[in-house]
Amino acid sequence: MPDYVLRTELDGKRLDCRLVFARRKTLQLEVLPDMSVRMIAPEGAKPEVCMKMLNKRRDWVRTQLGYFSQFHPLTKPRQYVSGESHLFLGRRLRLKVISGPTKGVKATRQHLAVCAGRTTSARLVEANLWQWYREQAADLFQERLLGCMVKLNIPRLKAPRNSSFAATSRAGAP
Repeated sequence: MPDYVLRTELDGKRLDCRLVFARRKTLQLEVLPDMSVRMIAPEGAKPEVCMKMLNKRRDWVRTQLGYFSQFHPLTKPRQYVSGESHLFLGRRLRLKVISGPTKGVKATRQHLAVCAGRTTSARLVEANLWQWYREQAADLFQERLLGCMVKLNIPRLKAPRNSSFAATSRAGAP
């Protein structure tokens, strides 16, 4: 059977509910995170019955739409230009793109200053910023892991003393 769209009004706005037929015995009403409403009905169910159920559950749909609306608008794709905001350790910092002879990222109280070399292309800024994020994450993980190891009284692991063993590239190589 083809899918239908049930239309009703909710708080003065038009509400479209996609009606999908499936092999089941009961009606199921869903509000999805993308703010769409879907009803799954048994094959052969009349659209009038489905509309009646939608109107009966109108308050529940309103509540669910209100819940999901707190997550909108979704974050737009990043363009990696100066003035754009980025998150670092729970803080929102403004991106500051600088052209200069060296490459690197520095976090200050209000800015993430990214120097991507002589050019300020968005791809280079993005690559440098993500590399810096990875380095910061590795450092923070190491720091927190050592803190947990101290609290749990776990001895630190040491690197192997035999450097020739550590330097072998494959099993059994001299």
